[in-house]
Amino acid sequence: MRALGQEFAERGGHPVDAPVTGAVDGAIRGDMLMFVGGDDAAVERARPVIQAMGEIRRVGRHGNGYVAKLVNNMLWKVQAAAVGEAMVAARVAGLEPQVWWEAMKGGAADSYVMHHDVPAVFAGHYDPSFPIALCLKDLDLIAQLMQETGVRNDLIEAAHARFREAGERYGPGAGDMTVCKLLEDDAGVDLRVPGDWVASWEVPHPDDES
Repeated sequence: MRALGQEFAERGGHPVDAPVTGAVDGAIRGDMLMFVGGDDAAVERARPVIQAMGEIRRVGRHGNGYVAKLVNNMLWKVQAAAVGEAMVAARVAGLEPQVWWEAMKGGAADSYVMHHDVPAVFAGHYDPSFPIALCLKDLDLIAQLMQETGVRNDLIEAAHARFREAGERYGPGAGDMTVCKLLEDDAGVDLRVPGDWVASWEVPHPDDES
């Protein structure tokens, strides 16, 4: 990415990388976070376009946006895999899923995954808007980053293995949170919770709200 940006700059371009995070509902609402890398002049040239899509988070030079995106997704994948173990362990030990969820929020275990992704497990669709195939693509890129940096990566390797297993069992088009369904099925428990769990792809666009 940085080599390509350097070549682009040498030809008179102004390289900016601005990968996003915030899932389908963030795209619908227009409030995604943008990890923006590039020099000040380049970012200011691109700012009107970037700001139309979401909130700018400056992360330094060109290429840093993709680094930020990969380590962001690293934490997301580890948390998604870990939350399945926690949910199922709590359920087997007698703690009802929604009671567990309400108790966890706001404490040391709180996270984006806790708020945004756990309801997809409760609803039983496991969020097909972001399939396992895309998770594995991200995890392959993360593995490349970890190899390049030489940093120990035991946790993300374990998460990668768990997502591969979910893909093999449920197919590449299954939702990303089927990484939790693995644990449900293996333990013989059901984490479904009755309720009006709004799917991420069904959130209203701000212009459609009354």
